[in-house]
Amino acid sequence: MRRLLTRKIHEKPLKRYLIEGKQIVGFHKKTIKSFQGEQIKFVFTNQKKEVIASHDIEIKDTMGEILRTRTLKDYRKKGLGTTLLRFALKEMKGKGVEYVETMFLPLPGSEKEAKKVIESHDFKPTEKMMFFPEGARNMPYYYIKNLQKTKLKKIELEEAKQ
Repeated sequence: MRRLLTRKIHEKPLKRYLIEGKQIVGFHKKTIKSFQGEQIKFVFTNQKKEVIASHDIEIKDTMGEILRTRTLKDYRKKGLGTTLLRFALKEMKGKGVEYVETMFLPLPGSEKEAKKVIESHDFKPTEKMMFFPEGARNMPYYYIKNLQKTKLKKIELEEAKQ
């Protein structure tokens, strides 16, 4: 997994944003369609085009799953992961997704902060997943039951001038 975060992206970003009012990051989105639905990867890159944060989702009909969220250590606590979560929820809502779920596995020491972020986006705890009900037991899962009725939080990034 770490290898994915150290990879470079050579495509031009869809947009550029300022973080903390000074550092420019590029925003990328890639969609992979499959017979089951689609997977979408949201990525922020630094000025060297290195991946610094990523967020993967999967959409099947009216169900969505947040698969992975990663941010490099030097870029944590700058709102990048939260912003990618908002991009992901906005994308899923725009595609008609009703039910969203995720497995809750934050980095050790960041559990309280990660739980606060996910719950502030209307996720509720549950003990079983809808996507894979026979999946791992005793794992903390979170879900949004009706994304279409959920008021999404604003994406608060300043767009950088090109």
